[in-house]
Amino acid sequence: MLHGFRKTVNKVRKLSVPLALLFVLTGCEKSGSTTENEPATENQMIAETQAATEEQTVNETQTATETKTVTETATQEEVYVHGDDGYYCILDNFEMELEAQKDGTCWTYAASCSMETEYFKRTGKYIDIDPYRLVDLIYNDEEEGFIFRDKSKKYTFGGAQEFVTVILSNGFDGLTLIDSTQVSGKDMEAVKEYIRNRGGLAACVPDGRSYRRNFHGYLTINQPTANDSFYDHDVTIIGWDDHFPKEYFEEKAMQDGAWIAYNSMFAGCLYYISYDTELKQIYGHTVTDKYAEVLSHDVGITPVTIPDDVGLIIQSPSVFGSGVRVANVYHTKDHPASTKLGAVGTISLAVDQDVKIEIYDAELKKVLYTQDAHFDSFGYHTVELAEPLEVTDFAIAVTYGYDVPVEGTGWGDNDLTFKVHSEPGQSFIYLDGAWHDMNDPKTAGLAGVDHELNNAVIKALMLK
Repeated sequence: MLHGFRKTVNKVRKLSVPLALLFVLTGCEKSGSTTENEPATENQMIAETQAATEEQTVNETQTATETKTVTETATQEEVYVHGDDGYYCILDNFEMELEAQKDGTCWTYAASCSMETEYFKRTGKYIDIDPYRLVDLIYNDEEEGFIFRDKSKKYTFGGAQEFVTVILSNGFDGLTLIDSTQVSGKDMEAVKEYIRNRGGLAACVPDGRSYRRNFHGYLTINQPTANDSFYDHDVTIIGWDDHFPKEYFEEKAMQDGAWIAYNSMFAGCLYYISYDTELKQIYGHTVTDKYAEVLSHDVGITPVTIPDDVGLIIQSPSVFGSGVRVANVYHTKDHPASTKLGAVGTISLAVDQDVKIEIYDAELKKVLYTQDAHFDSFGYHTVELAEPLEVTDFAIAVTYGYDVPVEGTGWGDNDLTFKVHSEPGQSFIYLDGAWHDMNDPKTAGLAGVDHELNNAVIKALMLK
């Protein structure tokens, strides 16, 4: 089901690229519990799903019966069997239990699967990331970040891949999220290239029961209407089949071909999404265990305008213009676990932009190190230094080729609050030949913006 926020009023400048702006809170409530009921026949299941409305929540018995039906039907003789041409699936070389979610956790299931498959492809090793642990980390009770007034709601509320990026890029459980790349759903080849070379992609899809079908053991869906209000569920795209028959979908498909997905609503079976159905909000997440800690003053870029029942439209707080430079200052007390700077993390608000990274002393007077970098895509990215740098008190400055990502202001809802906090001496912006503290309310006016700046989104990744 879709969970929307009430609108929070803030004056900020909209970004011009719609692909980077729209995302929805996803959190369909399903369960993987078994049932003693006899599984419905294929025709019965189709009739039931056709009768259901888009807004109905699938209850535990219905979901378990549908999953059981798919599993049992899969043992029958299949009319279609894929060939090698135009086919790829991560699970052919990666062992993963296809678990069923509980409550509204599809978004963290999709995120953890993306991280696990990417980690395996990059290292050849398995890693286990608990989706419920991710919910606990993201919806916390600290002074900053996403905070629930009623903690019991956090598992049913739903969420978004952007929330994963905001929190986990600050490190968690010995791991660090070092990349959250957004891929365009309109670029099929880019989606395929990422999956083949890097790992699974978390994607938002429509979840209309009346559009699903169990056909010869394949659980399929085709919902070609790209209405944003239909997009209420996250899955992980783990492969594709260009020749998957168009006749296998309840809603007639215009072409052969399907994305192969892990859908956490259904245990033990894969989910085939017609190429006619647009994928939205596609993110690939990368984690590593090479860093001892992450130094950061921010809790990520703030989504500030939230329409009812549609999702979140980010009007990102930023400092407009190319060539703008901001910096974060860190001190020895901030990094007790390591003194060796290995990488710098930040958010790219544009496709195809160049940035310049400079390491200063803590007074922002002497440049200790310089490195250029390029970001191909929207999202959070890290840049490894060509040589690790031994540091104590220091500052990281980044000059952006496009808008500068800043923390912005917080917002609140009856259920969920996003809190931000900054202090003097943490983040600075270079204007008119001098550094200005972003905690000073006057600085925003000097930068030509009408929203709070708070902290710059620049993170220092310290090596073990």
